[in-house]
Amino acid sequence: MSLSYLDLYLIHFPFFSPENTEITLQEAWKQMERLVEEGKVRNIGVSNFNVSKLKEILKIAKIKPQVNQIEYNLYLQNQTPGIVKFCKENDILVEAYSPLTPIIPSKIKNGGPLDPLIDELSAKYGVTKSQLILRWVNQSGVVAVTTSSNKERLKEYTGMASFEIEEDDFKTLSEVGSTYNFTGFNIIKYLQ
Repeated sequence: MSLSYLDLYLIHFPFFSPENTEITLQEAWKQMERLVEEGKVRNIGVSNFNVSKLKEILKIAKIKPQVNQIEYNLYLQNQTPGIVKFCKENDILVEAYSPLTPIIPSKIKNGGPLDPLIDELSAKYGVTKSQLILRWVNQSGVVAVTTSSNKERLKEYTGMASFEIEEDDFKTLSEVGSTYNFTGFNIIKYLQ
């Protein structure tokens, strides 16, 4: 990559065993720590880890994961049971991939229970649907990770920092979102 170091390097999945990777999860984590010690990586973390897999790492870690990147959005507020709470209690930053799922028609084909509420609150705050949802993620104490090759859309995303969702509206969004559990990726069945 022609870089002297990486800012953040993640283990993508927790599926390590001598049978499929020739090393254990603990050995993989020790290798990640060596990358930090050698100055090749500044921060290390994980992706798609549940509580039990994080506990396995924390038992042996000299350097704990700085990040756990999980699928997180209004329709999936805990990729696995208790993961967000556990990460927060252990000072592991939760990063959300697929935060905009509730407004992506190809994901939620027939609409979802949040559609009218998102329309209403976007109008109330004078923001786009994307800004509203990204702000909800941010106010949840989670970092949203989203991409676009459209410069205007990327610029739009930064507008989520210009307002705050009122407590009652935040609570309503969370409650309505939690009535419809949707995951865009089939990884969850492997993480239970």
